[in-house]
Amino acid sequence: RVFRHEMSIMKKIFHQNVVLFLGACTAPGKLMIVTELMFCDLEHLIHGRNRPQLTLAQKLRIAQDAAYGVNWLHGICHIVHRDLKPANIL
Repeated sequence: RVFRHEMSIMKKIFHQNVVLFLGACTAPGKLMIVTELMFCDLEHLIHGRNRPQLTLAQKLRIAQDAAYGVNWLHGICHIVHRDLKPANIL
């Protein structure tokens, strides 16, 4: 029931700074969320083995994009993320 509620919320979210929800599998014992493919998250970008050297402009852009997405979720949709961390910034 909680999973289905989460999916009903996610299917209404369309913003360029929020990962796109594409669908879900709700077969018993096989609950899965299908989203657009993201090749990296901020956690791996910051702490990964072969991490690139980011310029200040790139770091500011990442921060700005994350802020836009969270502001949209919180301010417009009244959704609180509750698990915002580098691993969840894609």
